[in-house]
Amino acid sequence: MRTTAALGAMIIAVAALAACADDKPKPATATVTETVTAAPTRDRPASPPDTEPGDSALAFTDTATYENNIEVSLSSIRRAVSSDTASPSNTPYARFNIKVTNGSSENVNLSLMSVQCQYGQEGREGDEIFDSARGLEGAPSTHLRPGRSLTATFGCELPRNETYLQVEVRPNFGERTAIFAGNVQ
Repeated sequence: MRTTAALGAMIIAVAALAACADDKPKPATATVTETVTAAPTRDRPASPPDTEPGDSALAFTDTATYENNIEVSLSSIRRAVSSDTASPSNTPYARFNIKVTNGSSENVNLSLMSVQCQYGQEGREGDEIFDSARGLEGAPSTHLRPGRSLTATFGCELPRNETYLQVEVRPNFGERTAIFAGNVQ
């Protein structure tokens, strides 16, 4: 009888713990859908240094996928220097492509896309480079229809003596920011 009562109490305790575990809210975030582990190349720089537990930074080669099936990825990351007519002019920067794929059933207003950068171990803000001579004109001012993708070229200030770059992309107002991070050679 004692064994049966103890066993019953243990089953109730385990069931209560299991029910509590399922009650935890799960935050909506960008998730990695594809991770490519390849050796660094000109188009694929090295991955970021070791990250802390809970760090949500994606590698430059990852893809952020949102709950509404919008995907964002980076490619062709390389160094350059802005022209003398750019804003800011004659500035070393990292140049990269951002591809947005609309897998949702609604149009995406890309003029609301936000791109911000940070560089170095100290975390300095890197100005976006606008240079029509180099094809850097900021976010597209169009809508992206369902089932289509668009690639735009961006540049962010990155001094010659710095290698660490963080690129933050929010594809549309109201979406979470995807944070890509790594080293640019």
